[in-house]
Amino acid sequence: MSTRFHAIMISKPANPPVLQDHDALRKKFEEKADSILHGLESKSQVSYDCDALRELGVVLQHINVTDDQQFPDFKPLSQAEYSTYKIDSTGIPKVRRRHYDNFNALFNWSSSWPLSDTDYMYETTFQIVRYINIFQDYFKKHDTDNTSSIARNSNWYPILAEDSFHDGPQGMLYGLPDGHSKPLDLSRWRTAQMRQWQEDPENPDTIRPHVMLMTCTGAVAESDNLLHGEIGPIVNAIQCRLFQDEFKQTSSFPVLVISLFGPRQGRILSARFDIDGTLVVQALYIFDFKQKNQEGFDLFMRYYYSEPRDATVSKLVVLPKI
Repeated sequence: MSTRFHAIMISKPANPPVLQDHDALRKKFEEKADSILHGLESKSQVSYDCDALRELGVVLQHINVTDDQQFPDFKPLSQAEYSTYKIDSTGIPKVRRRHYDNFNALFNWSSSWPLSDTDYMYETTFQIVRYINIFQDYFKKHDTDNTSSIARNSNWYPILAEDSFHDGPQGMLYGLPDGHSKPLDLSRWRTAQMRQWQEDPENPDTIRPHVMLMTCTGAVAESDNLLHGEIGPIVNAIQCRLFQDEFKQTSSFPVLVISLFGPRQGRILSARFDIDGTLVVQALYIFDFKQKNQEGFDLFMRYYYSEPRDATVSKLVVLPKI
């Protein structure tokens, strides 16, 4: 008889001062983040299965894509609101149209310069990034009083270079192999976009602790594994938040990731540390984008323009399942 394990998230109120010691939690999370990154650098692998993740202090959970409430920290844009937007294909400039109109054909592109298999895979995967960028710029309100794009109507803003977020460690966000014991074994990766939610663009005090990333790598993912190019950016993003004086009174930093990988596939991840210092990563199933997958793109866009929920601290309970 085999014993399997599943995990349950028990949510508690967001950072109640009586129940939580922010300083103690922050210290724990800083130490855990350092430990995970040290593990990634000293024993670099393209991907990590459940056993390897457990050694790092990471737990991977799978959630039901049809249940919007499964991600505790991010509420996807409702289908009703999403349906009020339409693509303005006539507004897409010619220089960008080929990435939109020829998305299917570009999967079989050929390079005019020599590329390794993983670099070729990376460039092919990056086609999804270009498509999403076009889509968000020209996906506009179908309303006579508001014809702005979904990007302009959102409170998600790029984390600019002058933001104190960038004072923290960022090597894993940008795919730097420095310090890795086996850098040649790692597939190319980098964070294509970093965003944060700001209620009032003129008031930095309205920035929420949540971070949204779009990552791209030439590696190939499996549903029960996490990629080096997924874990590293998540942990680096949390570290950067921990370094910011603006968030000294906060200990929960949820990260949502639009993770794109080979061969032109992707998934959505949501991650944060639980109260015991375990990095809990929740994942939707893998979507295939070798051909234009509008259903997949629509779901990705709804989460890419999700609304952050109040940050919570939770306890991960692992129960035996016979």
